[in-house]
Amino acid sequence: MNTLATLVVSLNLAYIGLLPRLFFRKDGRRGAMWWLTAAPFVVSGAGLVASMWGFAAPAWARDHDYALWQDAAAVVLGGVSVLLISAARRAHPVPISLWHQQEDRPAGIVTRGPYRHVRHPFYAAFLLALSAALVHSPHAMTLAALASACVLLTATAVREERRLCASQFGPAYLAYMRSAGRFFPVWRRHDA
Repeated sequence: MNTLATLVVSLNLAYIGLLPRLFFRKDGRRGAMWWLTAAPFVVSGAGLVASMWGFAAPAWARDHDYALWQDAAAVVLGGVSVLLISAARRAHPVPISLWHQQEDRPAGIVTRGPYRHVRHPFYAAFLLALSAALVHSPHAMTLAALASACVLLTATAVREERRLCASQFGPAYLAYMRSAGRFFPVWRRHDA
């Protein structure tokens, strides 16, 4: 395993793990759904450690000819994830709830920074981090972590979007939804 790729993927997962202390509001409850949504990151980190120590067999062979490309892809995905998380943090004037709490009421719509193109840049960055872990350390644990995170983060994003559409910001948020993708930018042709 490439040391740089291992370091980038590990630091990326650690950064995500530290977000509740570094950025997100501390007033939310950490109920069962919060822990269920956080579990893929723990599983992915455990998978990375298991792979490093030889306890987890890869799901596909890390052919020597392709290992460099896998590690390069993991570094790029992990680096983009860290940059996206940092940009999303800067776009918020105040900390927000992590995995928005049921009682959390939106104070406004953020459309600056990465939010100009993506409605959920934190979640997009989290999926990039788990993708980096899978590419770098391809085995059942990292695959299961990414697959479950895709389902859980999509469900969380849909729930948040419904709540925003039903809030006083509904019309503005609906317009925003047409201009920004959920996890990936949407590129629309603008006719002059």
